[in-house]
Amino acid sequence: MKPAGFLFASLILFAPALAGADTLCLIDGSRVECKIVKRTAKGIFYRRGEGDVEFASSSLVAAVEINENYGQAPKGPEAEPPAAGEDAGSKGKAEEKAPVATAEALVPKLGEGEEKRLLALIEGLGNTNRAERAQAQDSVAAYGLPATPYLVKAMKEKGNNLRAMGGAEALGAMGDKARNCVWALLARLLDANGDGKGPLSQEAASFAYEVSRALTGITGQDFGYVPFGFISSPEARTGALDKWKKWWEENSKDYPPQLDMERKKTSDNAAPPAQTAAETK
Repeated sequence: MKPAGFLFASLILFAPALAGADTLCLIDGSRVECKIVKRTAKGIFYRRGEGDVEFASSSLVAAVEINENYGQAPKGPEAEPPAAGEDAGSKGKAEEKAPVATAEALVPKLGEGEEKRLLALIEGLGNTNRAERAQAQDSVAAYGLPATPYLVKAMKEKGNNLRAMGGAEALGAMGDKARNCVWALLARLLDANGDGKGPLSQEAASFAYEVSRALTGITGQDFGYVPFGFISSPEARTGALDKWKKWWEENSKDYPPQLDMERKKTSDNAAPPAQTAAETK
């Protein structure tokens, strides 16, 4: 059963675009053209066209793009009266300092039973039976966004390359629902490429191949990274990785906050993938 947030996102995915409008960027990759009316710690009040004021919970919003042409921020509905013992000034100050949600906080949480089922399916990603492994991948991918942190973790397993590969394959199968994993995938690709000198081991090449396919499945980009075969060379692989890194530096702002389970970060999209790979080793 999908979280309610996905229903909300699907309802507004096809909202008509408004010329010069602000934009709500949702965690599933969809965008809502609207006019921001009011921002609070709990969410955002907005209006599409001449319609009524609507509300989007902070847990569903990855980013907000404000159109500078609007000039001053529009006045919203009358502010809620402060609670007993709270003055209006302190209430407004608290809302202004609301923290930006992390990538982890934006992922809907699974119930205990669903989490156990998902973990069992992820265990199956390491199955040596090809058919059963493929079935596990499809089942995990069907979870969508809630499964992404578990799959990022599975990709970092050192003792089971099949499970790590399966984690990458499942993310690629999710497409737009795994847009919060692009940075983690790039970091894993850099790790698998090693020092960039000489051919890759069979294990590293197989993993790099699946990670590269997953990146293409999520972003639609393909920079010709080939980890094995007669057309593969250290120079060609390095050139493809450089293109990936340049693309990410130029486009990361269009993606939601990124997951990276082990990385110590100060902000979600600030550093290039090369730094991410170094920090996670």
